[in-house]
Amino acid sequence: MKSAIVLGARQRYGFMICEQLLEQDYQVYAKDFIQWQTSEQEERWLFIGRNAHLQYAHLHEEKNIFDEKVLMIIVPLVDFYSQQKTEVHDLLLSILKEQNSMQIQTPIVLIQPSCMQRSYSTFSQAIEKIKEEKIKMGGEVLEYHITMGNEDIYFRLNNYSEWIKNTEGGEIESVIHHLAEKVKADGC
Repeated sequence: MKSAIVLGARQRYGFMICEQLLEQDYQVYAKDFIQWQTSEQEERWLFIGRNAHLQYAHLHEEKNIFDEKVLMIIVPLVDFYSQQKTEVHDLLLSILKEQNSMQIQTPIVLIQPSCMQRSYSTFSQAIEKIKEEKIKMGGEVLEYHITMGNEDIYFRLNNYSEWIKNTEGGEIESVIHHLAEKVKADGC
């Protein structure tokens, strides 16, 4: 069975990604930070939380999130940039650095806002450094940029390719569809 880890799973885009992956028959390992939880998220989670193909864990409860053998690790950075939570940013960065230090070859999928919609903070710089390290070690980084306000999505692989415009369906549906095609084509 195809499987994926989603970090920030209860946030707006993380939740939509989980929904779409479940619809595509993925085993989803949903992980989120307790510091972000709201009653609205808890209520919304009830719609998919009982799905047999979904396993949820708070990130503070697990020491190693990479125990599961998965096709990809998806990080909806759109959610992280929209909520300026330094503690959560720091936790995410430590998780991604750990993944690099363990030299885990599972591809990382970053779903980013457009450059104009993210601040060039230390968080942004740290994400860029983690991407570069992953690629330098022979790992794969797939990036999607979602432009807010319209439904254009752009994709590129490992900072080396040109940005490719992909406008099939809605935002997240298009990303998941493209990822599924990439997994089939590359055998990730």
